[in-house]
Formats: sequence, C-alpha cells, structure tokens
Amino acid sequence: MRGFWQGVLIGGITGMALGLMSAPLMLREMGGKGEQGISSAAKRAFRGVQENIGEMWQKRVKE
Repeated sequence: MRGFWQGVLIGGITGMALGLMSAPLMLREMGGKGEQGISSAAKRAFRGVQENIGEMWQKRVKE
C-alpha cells in the first residue's frame, strides 16, 4: 500500500512539472483561447487520472 501512495505522489509531482512546461505550447496550439481552453483540457486530463486511479484501486482490492 505504501508503494501505491508513493507512486501517486511522484506521478502527481511529475504531472505538475510536465504541465507547467507544456502550457505555453498548448496556448499556441489552441490559437490563444486562453484560460477557457486550458480549463477544459485540464478537466479532461483530471477525469482521465481519476479513472486510472479508480481502475488501479479496483485491481488492488481484488487481489
């Protein structure tokens, strides 16, 4: 269980770092839609992370 939480923590920190590095590139690709475009992209990414963690948790509980 300890390894799971370490993975979540390291993954979160890595995700934040990658997000900060890729934000300027995303703004250029989105044509300058600004915060609204980033907000919707962030919401989609967050839902994907929630689904992945949910799947990992279900596999862990079945073991």
